[in-house]
Amino acid sequence: MLRTGSRLASLALLLGVSVGLVRPAVAQEGVRVSGLAYLDYFVQLATPDSAREGLHGFNFRRLYLTADATLSDAFSARARLEASDVTLGPRGSTPFVKDLYLRWRHDSGHGLTLGITSPPVWDVSERVWDFRSLERTLLELNRVASSRDLGLRADGPIPVGREGLLRYAVMVGNNEGVFPEDDVSKRVYAQLEVRPAEPLVFTLGGSLAGYDEDRDDERTGAWDANAFLGYVSDAFRGGVEAFYQQTDYADDHALDMAGASVFGTFWVTPEVGVVGRFDRVRRETFQEVDDGEELPVAGFENFATGGVAYRAHEGERGTRVRLIPNVRWAKADDGDSDLQARFTAEVSF
Repeated sequence: MLRTGSRLASLALLLGVSVGLVRPAVAQEGVRVSGLAYLDYFVQLATPDSAREGLHGFNFRRLYLTADATLSDAFSARARLEASDVTLGPRGSTPFVKDLYLRWRHDSGHGLTLGITSPPVWDVSERVWDFRSLERTLLELNRVASSRDLGLRADGPIPVGREGLLRYAVMVGNNEGVFPEDDVSKRVYAQLEVRPAEPLVFTLGGSLAGYDEDRDDERTGAWDANAFLGYVSDAFRGGVEAFYQQTDYADDHALDMAGASVFGTFWVTPEVGVVGRFDRVRRETFQEVDDGEELPVAGFENFATGGVAYRAHEGERGTRVRLIPNVRWAKADDGDSDLQARFTAEVSF
């Protein structure tokens, strides 16, 4: 359920964008409004959930409405609303504020971003993967960290070796996602990006979070480390990603999670490509033993997706239409398969 403050902010932002759209064009100088949508027709082929057996139909999984403003040579800003098939209210999907930030960029390439923005966690891997319309990246899918945080981010080049070889990104955030702060604890993120050669990119990063002692789930802290290696060319793009996370609880208990992902896309022609991905994750959960004590127990989960992508339209200013028949499979080692066939339309405008 979305918080009242987020709802009011969403409505205010939506009204502001709507008013801006009907103003004369001269008033919109330096402002660009764009959108992104994922639309599906799906068929549930197998599922451990009996209520979903044979389910099929049309769906929209995600909608972004974004306003980007160039305020000066140094300052820019973004406001973005998101609605999806999981942000449901009494009248369908409820929009919320996904991005809301002010960015300052120096001529040297160093910059500061203040507001709700993406932490330096999977920006690079998501760009290389390039198929969020099929699924989120490994770390986001497994909720290693939120895709957004409210705080201050700094990034820029490290003047070592040739230009573009090294970049840094650090951030301190509330660790509340897109919601307002409600405790004194914070989360710190850091990432190092290395581009040793034009097709290759490597990142190494992690984050450290604290939690108040009076939380209902008794979490006291968490840390994670991750690495990514990607390759991008005109005909092929692929990557390997891995992470480790430890979450600490009261009474000196801890839960570990680790995972790896491999993916690739091969463009057979400029318009038609084949995409595939496989993830495997080891996750610990608390389970009660005979004497009533809860101890960590590990299990393995698998995920795969694949399909054929058709570039129906590639226009200027980032507009595009991609049509992607695909399948999505997920299964725990000790569970039943969840298999879904989809026809996905990814629309960027």
